[in-house]
Amino acid sequence: MTALYIINPIPKEKYTGYEFQVTALPKREEVRVSFKVGADSELMEQLYKSDNWPAGMVIKKSTFFEDQENFELPDRVHQKATGRKTSSGYLSVMHLNCQCLVNKINELEVTLEEHPCSVTCVTEHWFEGTAFDSVNISGYYLIDYYSRTSHIHSGTAILCKNHIKAQPVEEIKSLSLDLHFECVASKFTDLITNIIVIVIYRSSSNGNINVFFDKFNIMLDILSKKFRKYKWIICGDFNINFLGQQFENLR
Repeated sequence: MTALYIINPIPKEKYTGYEFQVTALPKREEVRVSFKVGADSELMEQLYKSDNWPAGMVIKKSTFFEDQENFELPDRVHQKATGRKTSSGYLSVMHLNCQCLVNKINELEVTLEEHPCSVTCVTEHWFEGTAFDSVNISGYYLIDYYSRTSHIHSGTAILCKNHIKAQPVEEIKSLSLDLHFECVASKFTDLITNIIVIVIYRSSSNGNINVFFDKFNIMLDILSKKFRKYKWIICGDFNINFLGQQFENLR
């Protein structure tokens, strides 16, 4: 299939000399079928016009990164484009608050197809017990996750591209406490620069801010003593207004 097969009756000769890439995306319940269409950048403005497509189609602007195997660039440029291992140990990380990943697996796969980061940190997955163990995300594996033990919903997790080696950090995960400080961490030692990635969630309604900061300080103490030679990446949903001037937000 070519893009010209999908595009409404625009004269084919108008696209002579251009190449298109069309890839079917994972099927989602709310749409019949979806595709990723790649074209020369000079055609983008024209292809985003809805009247160039059959009625009923939804056009979404997205940025896609090529896979390393099919996209050859100098190391310096390739590192920025893909986030894969290079001489500087670059790692791309994305955080998503899914607010119930249980029924959004397809949406997550589409998002990761569009934005294939090395590491994806998830908050509010809502899986209970060990249910997350049975989740399969194409192209990724589950490094570690935290599910609430005495409450429902929330939870944190870290997913990683299949080709990247990582290990969970139990010292950080052991700090987790439902509502107040729910976290998991992973370390990457197969890069030129050792990196530790941490994702944290605190409930906006029931999370105690003092408990959160106490746990956060303990975590920083562990990092400074055991992982001081690592680069730290800390992300998540703290539910704190960092622009506010209230005393509880300033520590």
